Amino acid sequence: MELYHLDFHSLPVMTYAMFHETEALDFRHKLDKRHIELGYMLKGSGTVQAEGGKILPVTQDCVIVEVHDRYHSFRCQNYHSEYCIHFTVNYSLLEEGGLILPRVLPLKTPDNSIRQKFADLAAQYAMVLRSSLADAMLLQLLGDISVTAQHQTKEQVYSQAWYVQRIKKYVAENLDSGLQFSDISDHLNITPAYLSRLFHKAEGITLITYINRLRMQKVEDLVLHHNLSLKEAGNLVGLNDPNYVSRLFRRVKGYSITQLRHRYIEQTCGINKSSKIPDNT
Repeated sequence: MELYHLDFHSLPVMTYAMFHETEALDFRHKLDKRHIELGYMLKGSGTVQAEGGKILPVTQDCVIVEVHDRYHSFRCQNYHSEYCIHFTVNYSLLEEGGLILPRVLPLKTPDNSIRQKFADLAAQYAMVLRSSLADAMLLQLLGDISVTAQHQTKEQVYSQAWYVQRIKKYVAENLDSGLQFSDISDHLNITPAYLSRLFHKAEGITLITYINRLRMQKVEDLVLHHNLSLKEAGNLVGLNDPNYVSRLFRRVKGYSITQLRHRYIEQTCGINKSSKIPDNT
């Protein structure tokens, strides 16, 4: 979820709040940088194009645009209905803290309170145009959006941590097997593509890199401390080709099996470290 942390320097000034429904719609307009537009899609979907890129709000999505973009357009090829609220405010972007507004906030529960606040604000504006009550209602809506966004973000983080913990547990318990992505994703009931994206986002490395590092660490331990051959060690981490294990070990660790053994002998037996053993692995 893409989040904007804002520090408001003035109270929001509402330009309009309305409900509309229509068939195909295609428009583009230029706005002052201080403008913020909130949309809540009741039915259908559309494409919003802003300087920050394209976003696709669909049914039960709350979308926030023009937070720091000058241009935006909205296109919908079929029937749709939405609430739309437009206001201006002086603000600055923060690294963290402040009011948090997401680019898109999924709100799939039909009776959620934010949807009702959109409806109440549109109805209030239709009656009085702009009033202190409408401004107060807008502030409350923004606050609810901020709290909901933070809650969903925390849930997403917790969910990622839960999955990563179980990915690592499954890998550790099945390191001696072939370990296909499909095996892990089936075990967790998620798609291989989502598995790969989730792990990379949470850990900063790909899942295959993590698995290879774990395998080569175990190979190093088996070769040095259990006196196994490269082929035997490879079999115990699910790799049956000793030549491949040798190449992978050098790529992952930065040194070869022969160099590893030589360093180990130097450290344990006190051999002159300036002597070198040819690396034939």
